[in-house]
Amino acid sequence: MHEKHVDDHLNISSVLAFSQQQDALIAAQQQVTQRVMDNNQMLREALQQEHDRAESLQEQLKKEQAKNAELQARVDQLESRPISVSGDYVETQRISKYIASYKPNKQRLKKPSNDPILPLWENNATFM
Repeated sequence: MHEKHVDDHLNISSVLAFSQQQDALIAAQQQVTQRVMDNNQMLREALQQEHDRAESLQEQLKKEQAKNAELQARVDQLESRPISVSGDYVETQRISKYIASYKPNKQRLKKPSNDPILPLWENNATFM
């Protein structure tokens, strides 16, 4: 009977040790699982932010494309209009550069002065 008692004691000790080992493994697995879940949550949040940003940029692109289409239609309209120059009808004219110059009227130009010192004002007052 004494042998049976010793065998039962060894079995109980090994079962307890195995149970503790299993608990440690389960706790470690739970930590790994929690870490994976946390990483997945962070990735989902980052992906959602990028998705929202992409949608915002897509909307902005559509607005810019519509604006560009309106501007191009206006340019086409302006380029197709006839231009009147000095009363003569010109069907279509494109001006890339126009330089206007004129000769100054010689009467309006001041004559250069030969006086090396130009008085700012005349002062007839005497100083003491």
